[in-house]
Formats: sequence, C-alpha cells, structure tokens
Amino acid sequence: MCKICKGDYDKDTTELYCMECTALTTIPDTLVNLTTLHCHNCTNLTSIPDTFVHLTILRVTKCTTLTSIPDTFVNLTMLSCDCTDLTTIPDTFVNLTELYADRYTSLTTIPDTFVHLTKLICNGCTSLTTIPDTFVHLKKLWCMGCISLTCIPSTLVNLRTLVCSGCPYLPQCDPDKYEERMERFNEAAWIIQEKFWYPIWGKRRQIKEGLKLLHKID
Repeated sequence: MCKICKGDYDKDTTELYCMECTALTTIPDTLVNLTTLHCHNCTNLTSIPDTFVHLTILRVTKCTTLTSIPDTFVNLTMLSCDCTDLTTIPDTFVNLTELYADRYTSLTTIPDTFVHLTKLICNGCTSLTTIPDTFVHLKKLWCMGCISLTCIPSTLVNLRTLVCSGCPYLPQCDPDKYEERMERFNEAAWIIQEKFWYPIWGKRRQIKEGLKLLHKID
C-alpha cells in the first residue's frame, strides 16, 4: 500500500511517491501544494486531479489505465510518461525542459509549444512521425525504434546527443550532406550504418573519423 492508501499525508504534502500500488485509483484533490508526484506501475490509477497547479515534476510511468493529464499543470518542468496509454500531451506545458515518453505507442505528435525542451527521450514511440522544429534548445534526443519518424529538423542547432537507431524512414545521408548537416547541428555526432543512426561521442575530429569508418562500411 502507498501513502495515499495508508492516509499518510496532509494538505501540506509537497512530494508524493506511490510505487506499484494496485489499490490506487486516484489521488485526493486536496493535495494542492504538491510539487513532485511520482506514480510507478500503479496500474489502476485512472485520473490525476487538476488542482495540482504547483507541480513541477510529474512521473507516471507504467500507469497503464491513465489516459489523460490535466492541462492545468503549466509549471511542469519535467514529465515522464513512459509506457502509458495517454491519448495526448497537453500543449500548455510550456515550461517543460525534460520529456520522457519511452514506449508511448499512441503518441503521434509532440506539441511544438515545448520550446524550452533540452532533453527528449521517446524511444519506441512507433506512431511518432515528426520532431517539432521549434525545439531549438534541445541538447539530447533519443528516439530509437521510432519506426514512423521521417525527419530530424535542421533547426536543432544545440543538439549534442542524437541516438536514433531503428528508424528506417530517416533518410540516409552521403558524406557531403552529412558534413553539411554536421555544421547545422554544431557539435552533434553520429554516423549511419545499415540505414540506422549510431552516436559517436566527441567533437569534430571524431566525427570525421566516423565518416572514414562509414566509407569502410560501405
């Protein structure tokens, strides 16, 4: 049983962690001072009250019956919704800097209003087709196994880490185009092998070494 089921909370609670509690179906709407809420594998959690307007961190991982998140959580800076059946992510979360959405298979789009994102982890989002070109502050992008993804925008000029193997519809680049893309993505580094993208950790010299390796692979 979690703290909610035990009644181990009061209206001044600011952080709440509910782990693998199958008895939990909802959270009292009186916890209006919550800033951090973490629910993991609470498989019968169906809703979260819209009164938690001070939330900055929300983790609802493997909460498989949760289908929506209130759009009133405008102060969120971190959202983790791995392995959920959410139908959408509200576009009102304009202060998000980190979004974790692994294996969120019903996700088709990510709101382009998340302009402050620096980290996006969306591995296994099989219905996701695009990454918004407004994510100009993005530094880390992990999108392995996004089998419907067709493009990585060239506007992601602050990108440092790109890991997107298993994305068969991403275009395969020749070395000349790769060099051009490298300039646009600043110090981000990756190579293409068997139509998948693999990261090379490092700076420009290592990128060029990766290009030599690519020639050898071909």
